[in-house]
Amino acid sequence: MNTISAYYVNKNNWISVVLLLALSCIISCQKNEPPVITPQKSSAGIQHLTVLNPGFFTHKTTKDRTFIAGGDGKIIMKDAADHVWRAATTPSFNDKITAIAADDTGNILIAVGDHGLIAHSEDSGLNWQQLHSPTTKNLTALTFESRHQRWVAGGEQGLLLYSDLAGENWQQAPLNSASTISKIIETSTQLIAIGENGLIASSSDSGHAWAIAPAVSPATLTDIVAVNSRVFISTADGNVIRGNQDHNKSEDNNWALITTGFSSYLSRIFFHPQQKILLSLSSDGDIFLSDDGGDLWAPVSQHNKYLNNIAQSNDGNILVAVGDNGQLLSSDNAGRTWVSNTSPINTNIEGVIADGDNGFIAYGEYGLLMQRKNMHSEWEVINYPVSEFVHQLFFDTPDNWIIVGAKGSILASETQGKSWQPVNTPAQNSDYFLSFLADRKSGNQITAGPPGTILVKKQNTKEWQVRLALSDANQGYFHRLAGNNNGTLVAIAGPGITHYSTDGGDNWHPASIDNSKQLFNVIFDQHHQQFVAVGQQGSIQLSQNGKDWTAVSTRIVQSLQTVFSTEHGLWAAGDKGVLIQSTDGGKTWQDEALALRDNDGQVGNTQATILSLFETQRGSIIASGAPGFIARLNKDQHTSWQVIASPTQSSLRTPVQDETTGIIYLSGKSGEIIYSRDDGENWALMPPVTQGSLKNLYIDNNNKMLIGVGERLIRIPLLTRND
Repeated sequence: MNTISAYYVNKNNWISVVLLLALSCIISCQKNEPPVITPQKSSAGIQHLTVLNPGFFTHKTTKDRTFIAGGDGKIIMKDAADHVWRAATTPSFNDKITAIAADDTGNILIAVGDHGLIAHSEDSGLNWQQLHSPTTKNLTALTFESRHQRWVAGGEQGLLLYSDLAGENWQQAPLNSASTISKIIETSTQLIAIGENGLIASSSDSGHAWAIAPAVSPATLTDIVAVNSRVFISTADGNVIRGNQDHNKSEDNNWALITTGFSSYLSRIFFHPQQKILLSLSSDGDIFLSDDGGDLWAPVSQHNKYLNNIAQSNDGNILVAVGDNGQLLSSDNAGRTWVSNTSPINTNIEGVIADGDNGFIAYGEYGLLMQRKNMHSEWEVINYPVSEFVHQLFFDTPDNWIIVGAKGSILASETQGKSWQPVNTPAQNSDYFLSFLADRKSGNQITAGPPGTILVKKQNTKEWQVRLALSDANQGYFHRLAGNNNGTLVAIAGPGITHYSTDGGDNWHPASIDNSKQLFNVIFDQHHQQFVAVGQQGSIQLSQNGKDWTAVSTRIVQSLQTVFSTEHGLWAAGDKGVLIQSTDGGKTWQDEALALRDNDGQVGNTQATILSLFETQRGSIIASGAPGFIARLNKDQHTSWQVIASPTQSSLRTPVQDETTGIIYLSGKSGEIIYSRDDGENWALMPPVTQGSLKNLYIDNNNKMLIGVGERLIRIPLLTRND
């Protein structure tokens, strides 16, 4: 009795057991928190990767190399003979790559992606250049047609393109459908494209002309595999479509819907060539098996987590399925039974690739890359996925760096920012670290944020301790930390109550301060030896000791976002272009917004939001903000600001300056980086790196690198004087 026969004999019992198991798992999943994951450290890494945490979504293996591609236009690769990963050169684009294909030699490759991206490599994937594309629609599928040496791509709204081997002359093929293409494959006789609304289209002339088959399912078709003269397609409503490539059969009878009895979204369909077994993966964590050519299907695994992909080891003995939340399953009997493997991460795994005899490579969201060298070894993380938004970076030593961010995340790097590992702390998932500070007197490291949480790590220790836990963001939404280098620290709150510490962060107390207006930023003014905090409705408060604060009248109603101290006085700025100055240590303030001038010398108000003030090496002050706002105050003109033309409309953050070259860098909320070589008078865009938001930039002088943190972690070479 085969698997399917056994299943149908006891079908009702099977269903009852599966439902009970599913209910039990759901209840247990609701009661238990996700386990704390401690990944194994790896000496491996990805060389020359400019974005450390792009999403990896697709791959291609040639006879010589393995390629993985995804977000921010990033492609990584390794040779078949070793385990060294390096990033390909993709300098001209940063759109998401959705599919990658190679010609029969592996020397020429094409990648396609969002916004009509078509990229080309003719040196086995080492260097890539963007090609002219006839569309701006997202491209979602790609294949190389070997018979006539052509590329065929598909995308949104029924878009189908084809090109010759050079990939330089793309033309659109007519298709009487507006359904998005999900996959294209080459079979022994034709090309087949599948997509939304049950779309099945075929071409026998290398993608020039396409015929649409009569629909047999209204569902989205998700994956396709060719097995000899047959084709199997998985659907979004749990069924399977079977087709016959024999052209002697009539077109109307070429495709048939097989009802599996299940309704899960099927994400993949796979054929085991040695055992002649079909497997399908589902969004509910199910794996279904058919050993009779697809007629009957039975569940063989259920793990409640979305399954994304499956691969077979090169020696044919092992199958590995991967999915969301770090799901790793393996089978050593052609998929008849499955076991859950210990996962070193809880990030979504998007793909898996056979490597060596029975090793595997897995990749996924936020830069995840890991490997299992053989069936007896554990999974090892090569590139740790940084999934949470990072707010600040601290250089503990030249080699040891720390980043803090959302969901209580604290990560450390012992490789000068090339790779990161999570740090074990008592932080909760609800904590959100916005600020980081190192107290010079005690050597303590402090991080803070909502909901009123402050963590401290003492000098020469590795343990982080909770020193304040209000557990209510309305009582302690700590935006920023500041210190006076003598052990006094303040954590300003908006909303909530500002706190202070006089012992390097060990103990915290509510400050005597006006809490009726939220505070957004704070500095320690070295020139006047005082803390200066700014915030809602023009609020400015001053303190000598961090405990007792004095509110200062500014006569403005706009919120202040930033404050800055120079030898000439104090500056504060914020919403609707408000810009005020004090020359008496913050006691009185003058409105300087009307002094803003554009490039034509015209005076007028700006509606920009000023987020940052920065002093250059030459003593000029740069104001930056949204949308793409830049203004400059020349060193010798203390009241005459000039609005500077900006190459972007993105919200601009805090500038940094390379002390060697004098080049100033500014990051944008949409991932742009702009730079100035002339003290902020003129700005230009750097080549595209990421589309993720960048919160802060840093200069790594030891390695001559520009480091960026935020939604993405970037690491790119600094410009030289000759660039």
